[in-house]
Amino acid sequence: MSKQKVIKTVNIIGSGAAGLTSAIFCAKSGARVNVLERTKESGKKILLSGGTRCNLLPVEVNLKEDFFSSNEHIMQKIFKSWSLSRCYDWLSNDIGICLEKEIDSNKWFPRSNSAREVRDLLQKKRKILESNFTTTLK
Repeated sequence: MSKQKVIKTVNIIGSGAAGLTSAIFCAKSGARVNVLERTKESGKKILLSGGTRCNLLPVEVNLKEDFFSSNEHIMQKIFKSWSLSRCYDWLSNDIGICLEKEIDSNKWFPRSNSAREVRDLLQKKRKILESNFTTTLK
């Protein structure tokens, strides 16, 4: 008896930065993805991020100073599994965003200084992975 591959369906509510990123990762793992968005345009809030320049990442993270949790071990586990350098690599290599460090703010921005570029590249990657996009949530 052969095993059948079970395709899981994942429903993601919202198509902002977190929703688009979730859709990309779920689709890459083989899931059928439905992104539910109540507005006509996905990633609209990304366009406002960082004064329309879209600050993507801090240059460095200090878990004890930057994050507060009743269980600090959870944050340590999260950052061990998905480090700042892995996130940087994903944004630059997988998504295709050229990043540039801003010394004054100690943050990474797209070299283009365009939040629209960030939003468009996330949407493009989601579409390449053929996740479904549904605008049915009201």
